[in-house]
Amino acid sequence: MTLRRTWSLRFSLTVLLILSTAITFSLVVAGLLVIRQPQLASDAGQALERSASDSAARVEEYLRTIETRLLVAGAALAAQGVDDKRVLAAAVAHDLSAFYMLDRAGSILAARTHGNDPRYGEALVGTDQSYNPLVREAMTTQQIRWSDKFLSAFTGEVGVGVAIPFGERLLVGELSLDTVLATLRSMAGGVEIDTMVIDRRGEVIADTDGGITQHAATGWHDLPLAATTHPADGEPLVVEIGRRDYYVAARHSDALGWTFVARAPAGLDHPGFRALLETVAWGLGSAILIALLLAPLWARHMARPVQDITERVSLLASGQAPGKWPDSSIAEYAALAEGIAFTEAALKARERELSELNEKLEARVLTRTAALSEANQRISAAAERLRQTQASLVQSEKLAALGGLVAGIAHELNTPIGNGLMAATTLCEVSENFSIRSQSGLTRKDLGRYIDDVDGAVGIITRNLNRAADLVASFKQVAVDQTSSQRREFTLGEVLDEILLTLQPSLKRTEVRVISDVPSGLRMDSFPGPLGQVLTNLIMNATIHAFDEGQRAGTIRITAAREHGLEVGLQVADDGAGITPEGLTRIFDPFYTTRQGQGGSGLGLHIVHNAVTNILGGRIEVSSQPGKGSCFSLTLPMIAPERRGIEA
Repeated sequence: MTLRRTWSLRFSLTVLLILSTAITFSLVVAGLLVIRQPQLASDAGQALERSASDSAARVEEYLRTIETRLLVAGAALAAQGVDDKRVLAAAVAHDLSAFYMLDRAGSILAARTHGNDPRYGEALVGTDQSYNPLVREAMTTQQIRWSDKFLSAFTGEVGVGVAIPFGERLLVGELSLDTVLATLRSMAGGVEIDTMVIDRRGEVIADTDGGITQHAATGWHDLPLAATTHPADGEPLVVEIGRRDYYVAARHSDALGWTFVARAPAGLDHPGFRALLETVAWGLGSAILIALLLAPLWARHMARPVQDITERVSLLASGQAPGKWPDSSIAEYAALAEGIAFTEAALKARERELSELNEKLEARVLTRTAALSEANQRISAAAERLRQTQASLVQSEKLAALGGLVAGIAHELNTPIGNGLMAATTLCEVSENFSIRSQSGLTRKDLGRYIDDVDGAVGIITRNLNRAADLVASFKQVAVDQTSSQRREFTLGEVLDEILLTLQPSLKRTEVRVISDVPSGLRMDSFPGPLGQVLTNLIMNATIHAFDEGQRAGTIRITAAREHGLEVGLQVADDGAGITPEGLTRIFDPFYTTRQGQGGSGLGLHIVHNAVTNILGGRIEVSSQPGKGSCFSLTLPMIAPERRGIEA
């Protein structure tokens, strides 16, 4: 008997209060998340859109000032000469890292780099820059073009550049990424909002939080930034960056060819979500603390009536008068006391009834015991008769199978013996004719013909008699094994070949093909007779039940292999009609057959099961699906156990 663990009312009430509080807060949290999460996401998306637009506008405005300064420098150089050092120095005095002017062929006319020796810029004069993609694009379109991120051949720094057509010349300025980043940071959209600038190739030009872009993938052009406009349902786009989810919004600058992407943490990392969860956590903790403080007071108040009732129930159980049952202001406790009082009165009445019933019951038990003893004797006799009947039916089934085997062998022997008899008769006629001719003289041709006829007839007689002898020997061995059930050492492959040879007459009348795949040299010390009967029943059962009138042709495959040391795994599988799930549960039951009234006794597989388990000491299992064939799997010990006195 398992004893259930008991808990105090104080502990149980405390647990219930905590669970109720937790469940209530869980429902509240779920409701808040369902209602508040879309609002927070929508607010975050709108803030990101404003930040991306403001950043793009600010950077565009700043870069227009650079374009204006380059145009002013170009006009000054055109008026005062391309080698005016004062104009070149003023062009790169602030945030440009390099400035140079090219002619129509792409050669540098004047150049200056920020902070370097002016002679370094002079050394660049005459350098061909027609290969530069930015230069080619600006010359071709005759429009202002900003480049993607590139490594400057003049300054050795990574930056961006702008090319401005200026009459027959081209003005080119290079800008460091730090300058773009400083401008971007001046437009911070909030504490949790970061902005990055992506060029046409997907390379990051600037990012206010460079730590993420250093560890995230560089293929930013693969992000679905084209779909970052605010969706109709109010939910912003969520993108995974650096193994974290972010709300993102993007704005593409047609003037620069760049994309400005504003992002903020999504999900639990969002500050709005964190604040909401912290508020709920504080509320839950406070509610649980209040439950812990109030539970003992409520438990003491509710336990007092229960204790009074318990004391009086103990008195009642010991046979003493419990007195007046206590009253309570709680309706359930009052009903409990009233019910126990009613039970007390009913128990006393039942005691009197039980005393009277016990006296009557003793007499009835004696009468029923005598009747049961007589019924048991009749049942034992019927069971013994049933066992004898079953054993007789099993033996009849075995003899019927052997009789069918005899009939098949007799039919098969008819052909070789008839052929041999015909050859012997022909030989006699040839010999008589030869004797008659020998009296009148023989020629060499007559003698040769006689010898050929004798050789042919002897060959026919010999082959057919050998065939008949093989059949008789196989049948003799199988018949002896199946009738004697003697134990001996044998090779599994040879026993199977003998069985297939004896079954050949029966199998020839069908279109079923039997394939044997048993390794040679697999020896066993067991009972070949019961084993042969098992294989015979399984093969014939498959030909009868697996291949019905709609599917006469098929294959039965017999395989064997050594398993687990001293065990042999033997399988008999067919590709026939299969067995229904209901049939699988009853297939080894005696007298169960699907051919009731059509010659099926229902004992074939029952005999197989008994022979495998009781005589051969093994196990048998069956697996099947309707329409996909069946497989009988036998696991047999190579050395059979001693007979347990049970006949199959």
